[in-house]
Amino acid sequence: VPSAEPEPSATPAPTDTLAPSATPVPTSTPRATSTLQPTAASSGAGARPQMTAELAALVDALLHGNESARVAAAQQIAGMGPQAAAALPALAQALSDQSGEVRALAAQALAQVAPQAVQAIPYLIQALSNADAQVQAAALDALKAITGQDFGSDVALILDGGATVY
Repeated sequence: VPSAEPEPSATPAPTDTLAPSATPVPTSTPRATSTLQPTAASSGAGARPQMTAELAALVDALLHGNESARVAAAQQIAGMGPQAAAALPALAQALSDQSGEVRALAAQALAQVAPQAVQAIPYLIQALSNADAQVQAAALDALKAITGQDFGSDVALILDGGATVY
């Protein structure tokens, strides 16, 4: 008999300071080492974006639900567009989820929150080194949406420092 309890996720609880995943990346890849917080510009003059009850429930599902709940939460957050700016730390954290589908959807959600997701750029660059081509493509699309720059499809150019992303 299946349990009503969600499967535990390997993703830790959200924090205001996000450390990048422990997954090794090429040494030329910039490591995300700064604090990732929603930008004030995403919600108006100097105010920090507010986490609505709906968004808080989606973030909880994204970080702690079973795989299907995490997939659905990422899709719903992406559908909220810039109004989901308060979920930026959770979306960046989901870029290192154990599921490739969740990682790709988190990158797609960051693209939908763009340009407020500027602080997620180091995490997206790190996601370019992911072995899953779907995750790489989604991270590249998110970088294009956030920066307005077209980097082509050569992720190695970005990872090797041949393209300026910021």
